[in-house]
Amino acid sequence: MVSFGLWGVADIVVNYINMRPVATVDGHTITQEEFAARLQTMVSKAQEVSKGQLTSDQIKEMGLPQRILDSLIDQALISLELKKRHLVVTDAAVRRRIQGIPAFLNEQGTFDKRAFDHLLHNNHITETQFIGDIRKELQQHQLFGALMSGMRLPKAYIDLLFQGFFEQRVFAVVTIPSGKMVVKDTPKESDLEKFYQENQMQFTVPEMRTITLLEMDPKLLKDQVTITQDQVQEEYERRKAEFEVAEKREVKQLNFKDEETAKKAVESLKKGRPVPAVARDLAAEFKDLGLVTKQQLPDLVADRLFEAGLGHITEPISTPFGWQVYVISKIEPSFTKSFLEMRAQLESDLKTQMANDQIYEMKNKVEDALAGGATLAEIAKEHHFKIQSIDAVSKAGNNREEKPVLPEAGRDELLEQIFSLAEKTDSPVIETKEGISYVVHVDAIKPAHVPAFGEIKNKVSKAWIQAKRLDLCALVAQQLVKDARSISDLSRLALSRKLSIKMLDPLSRADSEKDEKIHKQFTPRLVKQMFELTTGKAVFGLMPDQDDGGVQVVMLQKVLPFNQKPLTEKRNQMENKLSDLASQDALSLYVKSLRAQAKVSINQAAYQTVTNRG
Repeated sequence: MVSFGLWGVADIVVNYINMRPVATVDGHTITQEEFAARLQTMVSKAQEVSKGQLTSDQIKEMGLPQRILDSLIDQALISLELKKRHLVVTDAAVRRRIQGIPAFLNEQGTFDKRAFDHLLHNNHITETQFIGDIRKELQQHQLFGALMSGMRLPKAYIDLLFQGFFEQRVFAVVTIPSGKMVVKDTPKESDLEKFYQENQMQFTVPEMRTITLLEMDPKLLKDQVTITQDQVQEEYERRKAEFEVAEKREVKQLNFKDEETAKKAVESLKKGRPVPAVARDLAAEFKDLGLVTKQQLPDLVADRLFEAGLGHITEPISTPFGWQVYVISKIEPSFTKSFLEMRAQLESDLKTQMANDQIYEMKNKVEDALAGGATLAEIAKEHHFKIQSIDAVSKAGNNREEKPVLPEAGRDELLEQIFSLAEKTDSPVIETKEGISYVVHVDAIKPAHVPAFGEIKNKVSKAWIQAKRLDLCALVAQQLVKDARSISDLSRLALSRKLSIKMLDPLSRADSEKDEKIHKQFTPRLVKQMFELTTGKAVFGLMPDQDDGGVQVVMLQKVLPFNQKPLTEKRNQMENKLSDLASQDALSLYVKSLRAQAKVSINQAAYQTVTNRG
């Protein structure tokens, strides 16, 4: 074996493994290069979404490599099926498909070869490869179009699903606050220790990080920026076009059903009769458009109204909405705001621009200083930046008392960096949409942990009492659910216990999914149970906020009559979505059938070689 190794036989074996395909499908091979390229593309996309947070192990746990391989096998099966069925796509069909893609069309709606070449170049796709992909797409359309043609879900099935989703129900809710419950028992030490052991998750302190935060705010520099009046004057001249106020005209509009009545209106207006009076006399629709610019008027009348003089009355104009007559009652000429009017704004804009330029230069200096080993304290002192130490911050952005501790501007970006850094390391300069930039240094990391019982005994005691209160709430709720057979029963029983009852606005399953108020008021489990109720039946469940909440009893009062007509568009949308899902299921079953009939083999050694390589 040693002699074989000396002569390079081991290398030959390794190279042989590297050359072997990852899988074969009825003689068609999926090479390691093909698998690796597709895997790398998908991993890059996943990393982009997760902002580079995924490790190799996490990618494997997600099953991404296996899904990629399954996709390549499915594509090979489909290609073989297309070849087997001799499906042909003509060059003319491919040409029509490519020339109909919107991304390749110019403003006139015709095919633009330059746009075609540009997009292919930017996406690293050759023309031959793209044409081949389009040909395969059209071939697949022939195959799957034939498979799916005539596939329709029964109307009754769709209507039943739609009604179940959009049908509205009226619920009554009785809230049993935990604060009303009196716990007479005093917990023993052993009771608290047992509760502590059984509810460790409840007392877990999240990971906390001690950080130093350097802040670079252009607003702070703005006050230090000095500018000359010459600079302000130059800025005014450069931006003068921005300060032009367009001409405005006060326009009144009359709408008529026929031309004859409109002509009568014009005659009456020319004789001096007021516009509202003419509208009233001839039963016209009157609109005072107010002071408008040319751009605010329909193209049909904009030019003629802005070319006419004060008091002009148009002849009747035919429009899709009937016959219209316009009257110009006032003209405000265009003008340019003076330098004196704009000076304050220009000074502020210039200072902001210069402050942003300085911040940009300073960002580069900060990054250079960090690369050179400078501390944030040293950088802050040199450039007079704001710096602060934050003793503890969790992934939620809160301190130990669960109060927000990070600046509102750029909070999400800060948290992302804080919890991606190792201890004793600095972040790069973090830029925010608000214009403020930060650098974070992680001073220390305290992992998530459960404090010792003795440290949080009071907290455990409060949690024990709250748990007992919730148990008492649940007993009351159970009794209400058992005894109430109608809304009147539930109301009477609630009042006897000095509990209030509230009727909710009509609610559908669709409403419950998107209504934030419902999510805050009820747990998902209780919402699900609510829509399984029959009239006069009740269920109960914990409120979402268990620390300061209670238990809710919900009864269905009635189901409102369902009218599908106002929801026709939504019903059509649901039908299309269900049809798409049914088509996807059918396609999946078809490919699964092809796989069952084909000879598919996977080379686990080659598969592991590629997945471990990445």
